[in-house]
Amino acid sequence: KYIGIRYWWAPENWRATIHSEAFGKYVRSAHYTRAGSGDIKVAWNTEIKDGGYYDVYSHVIKFESRWRDEDKGSKEYHYSIIHDDGRDEVNLDVANAEKGWNLLGSFYFSEGKATVELTNESSDRLVIADAIKWVKID
Repeated sequence: KYIGIRYWWAPENWRATIHSEAFGKYVRSAHYTRAGSGDIKVAWNTEIKDGGYYDVYSHVIKFESRWRDEDKGSKEYHYSIIHDDGRDEVNLDVANAEKGWNLLGSFYFSEGKATVELTNESSDRLVIADAIKWVKID
């Protein structure tokens, strides 16, 4: 089910992987793919039980490799947050993001399905989709 992260030969489609920095209690897993034009997406869905404003966070793995290009440029991930007021496009500079949870923004969600999408668009060689969490704002 899981494949190792291969920085130079990342898969063309989202594939399950295990990484020690990934979010999880028993299995620290994520999905990853080769960077591209944004034509493929991965989505997280949850059921909102109590409508209101929520902070939406993405869990970021700070991938290190001795073979990796260490240019200091931006390496953005392109998220779409679908909420009551529509769809917001959020770009997260993962090169400068904190390892772990990073705030994507605050949005209003009614009771029901909530979705966050991530595309494969990036200036990096690969895109890692780890975890999303919705935290209700009191």
